[in-house]
Formats: sequence, structure tokens, C-alpha cells
Amino acid sequence: MTKSKRIKAFLTHLVISVFIFVLLYIYIRYFLYPSELFYIDGGKQGLVIIAVVDLVLGPLLTLVVYKKGKQGLKRDLSLIGVFQAVCLIAGMYITIGERPLAIVLSYDGFHTVGQSSLDIYGKDRGLYAGFAGDLPKTIYVSLPKDQRARLALQLSQLSDGPLYIRSELLKPFVKGEFQPLLYREELEAIIKLYPEFKNSIYEVDRRVSTSGESVSYLRLAGRYASCYVVFNNDTFKIIETLPTGEC
Repeated sequence: MTKSKRIKAFLTHLVISVFIFVLLYIYIRYFLYPSELFYIDGGKQGLVIIAVVDLVLGPLLTLVVYKKGKQGLKRDLSLIGVFQAVCLIAGMYITIGERPLAIVLSYDGFHTVGQSSLDIYGKDRGLYAGFAGDLPKTIYVSLPKDQRARLALQLSQLSDGPLYIRSELLKPFVKGEFQPLLYREELEAIIKLYPEFKNSIYEVDRRVSTSGESVSYLRLAGRYASCYVVFNNDTFKIIETLPTGEC
């Protein structure tokens, strides 16, 4: 009888934990890290930590300590609940704090930028606050039209940091103003000057889709992985993620 009561307590705790986990999964998967960001920028990793605490650790502790009639049982179960809640709050705090603040199109593709990326270069979270829209903001790096000036700017990243964290270069997507400057010859020029960077420079292929839309096939680089996406140059939306095994 005692064993069945213990199993019942474990299953009750597990059902409650599953319900909470499903709610957190929906929030993380569809609001904090939507679409491909879930796989490449930390959503999946954060959810795994939450799952361990919520679905494994909490119910198992109940299974271990539960014994009907045990002195102090309510106190023990309360402590388990508090411990689980604190761990979940801490996990969600980290997951929310590391959510992507912006997806920035630079000359070599899209880059996700979160608070930790800004901290590395001493930038404030408010860097993207002035741009319209919900998080993550979708913006681009405005490059000069002159090829030599563009090349010099790209190479300046060696000393001044990536272009996508420089506020003076960031622009919102506006119809009639945005002109993609993603030409293969620019990438080849950098490789020629600095062949050691060849493996870290992304190949970019731009073409028109079969439906007649102007699209770009670009690499989207997250904190944990990268993938290729199809970007509509007219609506400024990522309309498709190409299967790569990472997204």
C-alpha cells in the first residue's frame, strides 16, 4: 500500500510538472525563440535544462522522500516544491535574458545578437531599442556603395568588432531604401587578402525564386549553430529555412 501511495504521489507530481513544462515550451518555442532561432540560438538548450529540473529532478525527489505517515512529510514536499520553483525561475530568467534581441543582416548574412554578445563588446541592450517591432528586431547593416570603402569597413572588424553592433551603421528595412550589397567578388577579395579567413567567410548566392519574388539565400548564424534561410528582399521577411540538419 505504501509503495502504491508513493507511485501515486510521483505520478501526480509528474503530471503537474508536464503541464507546467508544456506551457513553458510553448512560450519559449513560439515567443522567445521563434522558428529556426529555437534550434540555433539557445531555445532548445534552455528547454533541456528546464526539462531536467521540471520533469526529472522534482518528481524523482517526491518519489524518494514520500512515505505515507512520515513525520515532516508536508514540510519535505513543500521544500521540494520550493526548490523546483526556484530552479525553474532561474532557468527561465537565463533563457529570457539570452533571447535574441535582433537579427541583423550584414554583408556575410544574418547574425543573431543577444545580451551576451553585446556584453562582449561593451554595448548596452538599448542599442536596438530605437527600432520598431517586437523582439527580435530585424535590421541591416548599411554599407557604402564604393567597393573599396566597403572592403575597408569589413576589414575594420579585426580591430573594431563586428559591423552588426555598430549603431551608426544599423538601419531599419524600408522599401525603396534597402539595397542588398552582397556580392561574391567582395568575399573573394577578402579571401585573397586574408586566405586564413577562407573557412570562416560565408558563401552567398542571390537569385530570383520561381514565383518571381526577389529573394536572397543567406546564412543565419546563431550562438550554437547556423543554417541557411530564404529572405524576401521586398517584404523583408525570412520566408523559409533550408534543411541543413541544424535547423
